[in-house]
Amino acid sequence: MKNKIIVIDPGHGGRDPGATADGIYEKDLNLNITARLFILLKDLGFKVKMTRTDNRYLSLGDRVKIANDVNTDIFISIHCNAASSNKANGIETLYYPGSDKGKILAGVIQHSMIDKLNITDRGFKARPDLFVLKYTSMPAVLVECGFITNLEESELLITDKYRNDIAAAISDGVGEYYKKIK
Repeated sequence: MKNKIIVIDPGHGGRDPGATADGIYEKDLNLNITARLFILLKDLGFKVKMTRTDNRYLSLGDRVKIANDVNTDIFISIHCNAASSNKANGIETLYYPGSDKGKILAGVIQHSMIDKLNITDRGFKARPDLFVLKYTSMPAVLVECGFITNLEESELLITDKYRNDIAAAISDGVGEYYKKIK
């Protein structure tokens, strides 16, 4: 793990709040979860870089450039979901179609989160239309950590314990990924 570089990306930021519901901003949840994940991955011996460490705006191109410029081994973008229906719930992990290692990474992260979080499994899915997955040159995933528009999930997402659990599940998934691809 020593020489493995992981870039983690808290989605949105600055003038782009992402999804919002009841005074909760996705950009803030993403940054908080990513900061927790940063510590856990460093503790496992990875070299870790965050695309942003504060409430600043970065374009999608900036995020991709950061990942591509440091010879990154894997890229993880952290998000929270939203829907017009407050009944939509669960977590999902997205990867770029045709990326075999991206699919493996998405699968192990998704399974780890489902095992640890006791939340609806929306699966891991190929998504050809997501810029940060399409243009990064390494295995990349986008993790949707729950719906802020679902009352039960938003109540979980605002707790330190649940955000710690999300970060731990993703970190465990990363460890599992490196066992699988050996």
